[in-house]
Amino acid sequence: MTNPNGAKVPRVTADYTTLPNGDRVWVQTASDLQLDDIREEASWYAREKVMPFRKGEPRYKMLVEDIKANFSEEDRAALIAQAGYKNGEFKRIVDNELPKPVAPSREKDDTDEAFMKKQDEYLKELENIDKLQEEKYNFLYNDRLEAAKAYSSQKRVTECVERVISEKYAEAFDRGYTMHLLYVVVRKADDPEHIDKYFVSPKQLEDEKWAATRSHLCKFYNEQIDTVRQDAIPT
Repeated sequence: MTNPNGAKVPRVTADYTTLPNGDRVWVQTASDLQLDDIREEASWYAREKVMPFRKGEPRYKMLVEDIKANFSEEDRAALIAQAGYKNGEFKRIVDNELPKPVAPSREKDDTDEAFMKKQDEYLKELENIDKLQEEKYNFLYNDRLEAAKAYSSQKRVTECVERVISEKYAEAFDRGYTMHLLYVVVRKADDPEHIDKYFVSPKQLEDEKWAATRSHLCKFYNEQIDTVRQDAIPT
């Protein structure tokens, strides 16, 4: 395959799959440029979904009342502290301070005994790092929990509401990302050029009747398609 300038275009990782409804489709890897656009679309989608929860809006007030009615002061502090797990903050800190050791590779002149010794040392180091990481996670959580307990009651409520809204945004972003990704990479199988998209729009994938199809395509894409080097994809 060549581009208009006559240069050879690297082959894109792609393949056919059959959907739960029996339709056969072509699925191809998204390029970096496409992924940038997909992330931007997902961001707009998520913002739209959390718009009704802006401060002063009825749904924001409902969240405040729900937190006050159903969460004790201890529950509120725990919800605030748990955000460090959910937003990846604790993981970033732990991975930076206590990185996992790299598995050993076998050198040409390694004897079986020498290589086994490397592996044993690696496993011992890995076990030690796992223990240290767990301790660090506990420290970060407890430190955040104590800080949250020191907040005023009103601040705890406000922080909890913000945490709930942040989670709603993250969930909406993931859903929007999936919708826009599948819209871009899934093409009609009967189109030899693989240009015609299978889905009419990303919104089509929001309908729960497509839940099994979304699940099938995500598994297929992540396990069998999205493996090509990004620099090998034409944009």
